[in-house]
Amino acid sequence: MSNKGKVRVVGKDGKVSFQPKELTITTEPGNVPEVTGLNVQPMHDSVIGKEVVTTEEPQSEKTIEGDILHWLNSQKDCFAFKVNTVGIWDERNNCYRKTGLFTLKGTSDILGIWKGKPLAIEVKNKLGQLTTEQHAFINKFRLMGGISFKAEALSVVKRNLEYYDKHGTIIVS
Repeated sequence: MSNKGKVRVVGKDGKVSFQPKELTITTEPGNVPEVTGLNVQPMHDSVIGKEVVTTEEPQSEKTIEGDILHWLNSQKDCFAFKVNTVGIWDERNNCYRKTGLFTLKGTSDILGIWKGKPLAIEVKNKLGQLTTEQHAFINKFRLMGGISFKAEALSVVKRNLEYYDKHGTIIVS
């Protein structure tokens, strides 16, 4: 029997990791439910309308960023690099110092050129949310004629750039 229901995915720290938009749960009496739409194994006898507990952690932003940069720089008409806007660690004062007067808060993690067009990608994992400054940067970059978006995975980058190549715009989520 297949049912659709509201399910929260809870990590081992007890926090809600993400809430999938669509999830299919197949149950057979006496068996562990089969969940599709997630890469998790349920640990309850019944998960419909309840929490699914998992020890699977979301992929780190650094890992996602590395995957994206490797792929972008393997493309013939692309040049991309990591932008570090955090600052320089000051051991004496035990804090990060700004790197300069023109360091812009909210600058995307990856900047580059895609087939002659400026490119900016803000990398977030499934849990990551854009800050107000990151939203503003992405919107201004796009308004000024660049390609800019948030990416939670390499597949999002590929999908957006393929769409851009065909339609001259990106998929706005």
